[in-house]
Amino acid sequence: MTSRFEWLTRRFGSDKVVTVGSGPAEGLRMGLENASADYSDGSNELPVQLAIASRLRPGAVFFDVGANVGFFSVLGARVVGDSGRVEAFEAVPANAACVEANARRNRFEQVRVHAVAAGSEPGRATLNLAVHPGGAMLASAGVPPDSSGTIDVPVVVLDDLVEAGELPVPDLVKIDVEGAEEAVVAGLRRTIEAHHPALVIEVDAASRDVVEARVTGFVDILTDAGYRVEHLSGSYDSLDWNVAHMVADPLGPSA
Repeated sequence: MTSRFEWLTRRFGSDKVVTVGSGPAEGLRMGLENASADYSDGSNELPVQLAIASRLRPGAVFFDVGANVGFFSVLGARVVGDSGRVEAFEAVPANAACVEANARRNRFEQVRVHAVAAGSEPGRATLNLAVHPGGAMLASAGVPPDSSGTIDVPVVVLDDLVEAGELPVPDLVKIDVEGAEEAVVAGLRRTIEAHHPALVIEVDAASRDVVEARVTGFVDILTDAGYRVEHLSGSYDSLDWNVAHMVADPLGPSA
């Protein structure tokens, strides 16, 4: 079995620009600087790609929370088109710059990048950086095993920004924030209750038990909020690191 860090060492850090060869993102151009994957063959987290592409439409609003270098941001921008909006949130400044660069490469003016973390309380927080460019963790969520330093970052509450009119109401929210998922959802609770966006959530940890407990917690929370939760097929089954993806769709009035 390949270790997470062996796999990442082989796959990230290139300054190469690739064209995605297949899948929903086929034809999009991605810079690999700071990327967690080689996107060229189109297979990266394919079940997540399909879940996102099938739940967006032209004119929709997509929140990409924990955008890394913007692969899902530009995929979402393709689907929502010029009349839609993509709001990308990425707390690591170098990664946020990559999201902006990848949006420009694909001429997507509908992507807006926010170099902030999302949480349950506004303010500032310590972000523990990682060698793996997608592995940074808020201190409240823990310390990554490949920790490489800390920075201070702003934290916003998505509910507050939506209610203030600073963000549009989302149709779909993707959350991939290395252990801080519960805080993001807590800070989006009023929007979930009022507007019922679909949700795609990643949970990952070294321990399978930890991942399963977090997934169970989300299933309970979202079921109580009127959602149907589906577990997506595994994207990293060959790694000695546990990653789970789930998608939550609001139940219709007749459900």
